[in-house]
Amino acid sequence: MYLPRFFRSLTFVLATFLAGNCITNAAVFSVTSLADAGPGTLRDQIAAALLSGDPSDTVQIASGLTGTINVTTGELALTKNITIIGLGPKNTSIVNANGRPFHITAGGQYAFITGFRVVGLVTGATGANGTIGSPNGNAGVAGTGGGMQFENGTFGIISNCFFEGCTAKGGKGGDGYDNSPNPSLFIPGPGGAGGSACGGAIYNFGGDLQIIRCAFAANQAIAGDGGRGFDTGLGGAGAGAKGGALCDEYSGVDIYVVDCTFYGNIAFGGGGGVGGNGDAFTGSHVGGNGGAGGSAYGGAISFSVGCPVPNVCPGLIHNTISQNTASVGPGGLGGHGTLGFVDGSRGVNGSGNGGGMHHVNGVGSIDVGNTIVASNFVSFRTTFGAAILNGLDVYGDYVSHSYNLIGTIDGNTSGWFAATDLLGTAALPMDARLGIFQDNGGETKTMAPLACSPAIDAGTTQSVNRDQIRQKRPVIVKLANFFGDGSDIGAYELTNYPAIGEVLSIARTGNNVVVSWPSSLDCFQLQYRTNLIVGTWAPVTNAVTMVGSTEQVTLPGSAGTYFFRLFQP
Repeated sequence: MYLPRFFRSLTFVLATFLAGNCITNAAVFSVTSLADAGPGTLRDQIAAALLSGDPSDTVQIASGLTGTINVTTGELALTKNITIIGLGPKNTSIVNANGRPFHITAGGQYAFITGFRVVGLVTGATGANGTIGSPNGNAGVAGTGGGMQFENGTFGIISNCFFEGCTAKGGKGGDGYDNSPNPSLFIPGPGGAGGSACGGAIYNFGGDLQIIRCAFAANQAIAGDGGRGFDTGLGGAGAGAKGGALCDEYSGVDIYVVDCTFYGNIAFGGGGGVGGNGDAFTGSHVGGNGGAGGSAYGGAISFSVGCPVPNVCPGLIHNTISQNTASVGPGGLGGHGTLGFVDGSRGVNGSGNGGGMHHVNGVGSIDVGNTIVASNFVSFRTTFGAAILNGLDVYGDYVSHSYNLIGTIDGNTSGWFAATDLLGTAALPMDARLGIFQDNGGETKTMAPLACSPAIDAGTTQSVNRDQIRQKRPVIVKLANFFGDGSDIGAYELTNYPAIGEVLSIARTGNNVVVSWPSSLDCFQLQYRTNLIVGTWAPVTNAVTMVGSTEQVTLPGSAGTYFFRLFQP
């Protein structure tokens, strides 16, 4: 089977990296303190490695040194080739409450970071308010990469990390000039636009980046609200947010995302600023219009530009992207008019697309294989305006490498194949039927398929023979009706069929017997037999009806003993 450069390159780079670490004479700098600064700290050992002349130096958390490194004196800037190894996200956390933990800054530089739980917060500055000489409020500053940021020309591999609760927040737009100290002046001051937000956890600004066996949960890209207008001044526009977890500003380079889970990440569009109130003293009676709401694209992942040639640039394989949200910013309220004059108009709401994954249409494409994008949402950030909550999972142009499970493909998306992908629509969504985001073994949390998940045994390895927690794939658990080579679609590979427990309920109603079970097991067949020692199981052929959240079969009451079971054919 032909493998595009996406897959071949990943295997080559990992093999090269591992081989290089076996033969190099590079120094290993051991971290012996969890403090932020001082001898033996991560900051101290990174500084020592950066001063070294060897491009393959390793900074490693000492065995047994478990706990949290709280970064308090600024982000850790990586300006040279370096490897940083933690003890796994269950044992090593790095937290920066006032910035991002890691920043890969220099073009041509290589960074390998593995084995960390990463938490960070980047907040763009609020725009300055207008003044008498310059009445317009200034724009807020963008917020990018709450956990890590890669600059143009860098190269990075991130593996076995858990990005949890990272936030990139754009600054609020400044307010227009408030003429209250000078009420005789008529200076309508528009509010400034909010600052954009891109990549709650990771912002890649044109680097070659590989993200392998990582989890992303509860990360947020929060765009700034527009500033308030004064007099007849307009409210500032809310800014756009992209990529609640990952924002890739592609510029002719590669990004690979392999064996990763994205759960509960949100991109929040900024709200439009409130328009200024009319002022009877100055004769500006009409209220200013509210600012437009900001857009929200890619609740989990946003790609700004794709690859111009299919099969040779960026891509995703064996990922699970579920229950992420692109939350649209509302338009700002109009200002109040005075003396019977009209209020300003409310600003238009922003737009939202790709609750799970967004790609700018018409600009290249994104390669995707064996990936689940399902049960993601587009919604309004507040209760203003008509509520929207739907499952528009993907947006943009893609190149399917088959065996994807996409919950809804309504709207502006292309490249999926009905013959080899499992595709749903808004009218009939494809439910991936995943378990909760939890510890299913390994270092990072996953979402295991439930008993009736269509993802079970429905994909192929496509050269990735380990899942997110390093379990071997494929493991065939259904023994029949599997596709491809029997690998599960998504980041997690089932090694045993999920236990369904005691789910059958049997009750007598008059002269009938009613057998019922949860509707979540609708892929199972009710079977019976009259003797558990001899004989075989046979399907119950009576009609199955839905009652509430259960399915049930009504059978005529009769003498004798019957045994029932649920069985997945």
